[in-house]
Amino acid sequence: MGKEVKCAWCGETVTPTVSTDQNNLGKIKVRKCPKCGNILAAYLDEGEKDILDKVRTFQNLS
Repeated sequence: MGKEVKCAWCGETVTPTVSTDQNNLGKIKVRKCPKCGNILAAYLDEGEKDILDKVRTFQNLS
């Protein structure tokens, strides 16, 4: 059984449902409130694609 959290949308203390969706960036894990159905968290499944290569690096130019 997962950890109980307080839903930011409905205020109930629930154990989120976890599902995995697929998009062009890779597999995404989505945690939803079982009472109201709103998304509590969504993040890339680790190890699918190295997205950090596409993130820009800003440097101090002074």
